[in-house]
Amino acid sequence: MKTISTIFTRFLRMCTNVSSVSNVELENLSKEDLIYRIRQLETQVTILKNTIAKRSGEKEKKQKPFDFTRYKKRHVLLKFLYLGWDYNGFAGQEEGVNTIESELFKTLQTTKLIESIKTANYNRCGRTDSGVSAFSQVISVDLRSNLLEGEGVFTPSDYNPVNRANCAKEELPYCKMLNKNLPKNIKIISWAPINCDINARFDCSSRTYKYYFIKGNLDIKAMEEASKYFIGEHDFRNICKMNIKNFITNYKRTILDVSISPIGSSSEGSYQVYELTVKGYAFLWHQIRYMAAVLFLVGQGKEAPQIVKELLDVEKYPRKPQYAMAIDIPLVFFDCEFGDVNWQYDKENIEKIIFRLQKSWTEHTIKSTIVKRMIESLESKLNMHVEFNTGSLISGTSSKTYTPLLKRNFEETLEVKLEKMNKKKKIREALQGT
Repeated sequence: MKTISTIFTRFLRMCTNVSSVSNVELENLSKEDLIYRIRQLETQVTILKNTIAKRSGEKEKKQKPFDFTRYKKRHVLLKFLYLGWDYNGFAGQEEGVNTIESELFKTLQTTKLIESIKTANYNRCGRTDSGVSAFSQVISVDLRSNLLEGEGVFTPSDYNPVNRANCAKEELPYCKMLNKNLPKNIKIISWAPINCDINARFDCSSRTYKYYFIKGNLDIKAMEEASKYFIGEHDFRNICKMNIKNFITNYKRTILDVSISPIGSSSEGSYQVYELTVKGYAFLWHQIRYMAAVLFLVGQGKEAPQIVKELLDVEKYPRKPQYAMAIDIPLVFFDCEFGDVNWQYDKENIEKIIFRLQKSWTEHTIKSTIVKRMIESLESKLNMHVEFNTGSLISGTSSKTYTPLLKRNFEETLEVKLEKMNKKKKIREALQGT
């Protein structure tokens, strides 16, 4: 009997109902007790197998496809915010790419608000680069609707409401549905019903960007003087990154307003935060970051305010001088306007968004305060002051000796770049044709 008990000791020790039984007690079990315990275990194993099989079967069962034909659609604008520091920019539809747009597409399909992005009549107001955030990004899209009529509601060609019992009197809670599934740093603020011919990209009447920076030793008055040269219609080929790959040939853009304003208390001294606000109809690739970079050079006293006027004179300077743009994190796509649009806000939804932003603000403010206190303590202990390094606002490394912009090496002209692109295109087409 002891031999049989020893054989099953390890097996029995794995079971919770005998985990407290000692080895001596197991060895002294009678034949009847041992058989009884083994049968108990067999029963438990059978129950566990059945449970696992049932759950596995449920997972393997194919979900019944969602019947989009039962619903009409609604053309809407969606306004949302995002903190873009941890994303590879806004645009990007390839799988596995960490972008704002890919997260948005995934959520729209998860919530069954769209069947496919290709059939959703999707358009974006603007696109932001890696690290850039937005407070009021807007897209236009056709979403599934609970209603039979209303502004923006239309009947798809495959509409077939036969299997639908009834229609609701209220629209689907778009913001709630999406925010429940979106990542914590991407949230829908509101939505608006619009006519089917309105396009988020082409019907936006103006766009506003803000760029945040620390005063440091910057001459704000000189920067304000320089910024006024940006206002109006100008050719910005020397103050942007030329988008040659897409054969962009028109680099004229209109800036409606530029301003530089302090935020919060003015007692912060060199640690005072400022915001550069730029409002215009549309913008070029990296235009705001290049504008900010030139203004920082003016603020550092390395360039005169008139440098902006010189760079905008493309007849005098048809080739762009080589210089780095401002860093990405401080840039925010802050607002865009669409005229008379009836934005739908939900108080409960906004409260949740504010709570989430408050939490994020608290975390970052505390981290910022800790770093600032470290700086102040070191300076106080050694009775010294280190000049604020505003050079960190411009990407790349800076040389010890500054070379004025108009004395640097220049890039090729727009015409030369386009000619090279055309030659590459013709060679590629020829190779594909062979």
